[in-house]
Amino acid sequence: MLARLAPDLDRVARDAAAAAVRVATEGVDALPAASAPLLEIGAEAHAAWPVRLFAS
Repeated sequence: MLARLAPDLDRVARDAAAAAVRVATEGVDALPAASAPLLEIGAEAHAAWPVRLFAS
């Protein structure tokens, strides 16, 4: 299974490395849309807010 995924994994790693280089000049908009790190960062920030926007 991993051997069949190798070309896709290589492409994802190559795209991620290129985006990481571009972030320094273009900001976080250079990150690929296939990932959502800003959602994770926002969730962490939201967890620290004294007021909740949503209840679960």
